[in-house]
Amino acid sequence: MSNLEKMTNLVLKGDFEEAEYKEQALSEYSNNPFVESLPPIFNEDDVLERFMVTPRITRQDKQSARNIRYHVLKRIKNFFQPLPSHFEVERRLSTLIRRGYLARNPLDKSFLERIRVLHQLREDEEEAHKYIDDRLHYIRSTADSLSIIGISGIGKTTAIERLLLMYPQVIKHDMYKGQPFNRTQIVWLKIDCPYDGNLSTLCKSFLRRLMIYLELVI
Repeated sequence: MSNLEKMTNLVLKGDFEEAEYKEQALSEYSNNPFVESLPPIFNEDDVLERFMVTPRITRQDKQSARNIRYHVLKRIKNFFQPLPSHFEVERRLSTLIRRGYLARNPLDKSFLERIRVLHQLREDEEEAHKYIDDRLHYIRSTADSLSIIGISGIGKTTAIERLLLMYPQVIKHDMYKGQPFNRTQIVWLKIDCPYDGNLSTLCKSFLRRLMIYLELVI
């Protein structure tokens, strides 16, 4: 098994989907292929159905020998009951993802202008840091953030992973409203904090995993 395959098995946990565009309930989410290709906004019943994990114990399991039933009891470790806090985190994550795409609509002129300016600044790296703020100050940002704080072992990581897996990880676009639209959309990446707490290590980890997805879809 190659290094790429090993890293893929370790990192690539979400689904890969072809884009299917859906009608939006909110006007600000319309005419944005990155938002329209996401699953519909989940209600509490959707979250409950996707979150709830109940161990199944058959009649045959109950009639098994004691040593077998002992192993059956360990299925309780997979039990997961969503709490009110999970519904709240899901709503915040859903809003965070969608609103993050408002200022990154690939069909919006301001987004295309941002890409053009960044490309120009990249060509002149020595002067880029002097002018980047002036050149981009008029372009709005809708990026948001979310923090979940709690003691170890209460299920923070489990909750976040289950929430992220409710969304496809990679969406491939080909056509949008009858027009060619060749894009690869990475909806989410899960990256652990670097062992050394270094920002450089975090950035390298992000780029390394981003390259994995790009190699898989190209």
